[in-house]
Amino acid sequence: MNIRKLMVIHVLALIALVSLPAVSSTEARDIALKDAGVKTVASKTVKDKNVFEVKFSSDGKDYEYKVDVDTGVILKREYELKKIPSSTGRGIDQAKAEEAAIKEAGVLQRDIIKMATKPDNKDKRAVFEVEIKTARSEFEIVVDKATGLILEFEEEIKAQPEPEKGKGASAPR
Repeated sequence: MNIRKLMVIHVLALIALVSLPAVSSTEARDIALKDAGVKTVASKTVKDKNVFEVKFSSDGKDYEYKVDVDTGVILKREYELKKIPSSTGRGIDQAKAEEAAIKEAGVLQRDIIKMATKPDNKDKRAVFEVEIKTARSEFEIVVDKATGLILEFEEEIKAQPEPEKGKGASAPR
C-alpha cells in the first residue's frame, strides 16, 4: 500500500473519531433523569443535530430535555403537569404567582434582569404566564391562578456559569 493511501486512511479515521459525540444517548438520558430527580423511567432519546432530546414522564409530569452532544450540559429543560387538580380555594394574585415562579426557577430576585407577568387562559383555566430573564437563562412559567401550582415550566439556558475555583463546570440549575 502506498503512503498516500495510508495517509488518507489515517485522516478518515481521525475525522470519524472527531465527529463522534462525547456523550452517548444513555448518558444524556441519565443526565436529564438526575436533573429531574427521577431514578428510572421509560424514556425516549433522539439525537437532533448537536443535541440529544430526552422525553419521559414521572410523578404526573411530562418532561423534555435538550442535552449538548459534546459536553453533556443541559441546554433546555421543560415539564408540564398531566393532570391538574380542581381547586376549592380563593386562588392567588399576581405577586404570589411571581413568587412561585421565581422559587421554581431557582433564581434570586437580584439576578432577575427582566420579569413580565400577564393573566391568560390555558385549557379553560385562568393562569398567570410569567417570563423571567437572567444573564444565564430565560424562563417561561405558567402558574394556575386557582391553585398556585406550576402547570408548565421551561428554561432555556443561554450561558454556562463560571466553574467555582477547584471545581469543574456542571449542568446549571
